[in-house]
Amino acid sequence: MTFLKKFGLNVLKIVGIVAGVFPVVQGVAAAVSAGNQTVQDTFTKIGAVVMTAEAMGQAVTTPLSGADKLKAAAPLVAQVVQTSELLVGKKVKNEAAFAQAIETITGGVADLLNSLE
Repeated sequence: MTFLKKFGLNVLKIVGIVAGVFPVVQGVAAAVSAGNQTVQDTFTKIGAVVMTAEAMGQAVTTPLSGADKLKAAAPLVAQVVQTSELLVGKKVKNEAAFAQAIETITGGVADLLNSLE
């Protein structure tokens, strides 16, 4: 069983999907809506989004596929990336390339987390 699958199942067992996952999503949304231009530890926030998608994917009646979890996580990861110090004040020129890069980042972080014990 992968790290993310264990994480998703443990979230459901220990704290429940609403109590354990909603604050993470709410925190990401608050940082974006407040226009926070300096996001602390962007990488950790991206990891939290990926873990949230995994937990949500386990909470539904039919668990989501990896592709569906990627679709769920990518827009939130895009928001985190756009508020990072790297991209503050910059506009996306090529939306398709940006979306592909976000999917690559999201999938890469999921792969990284799945490589853990």
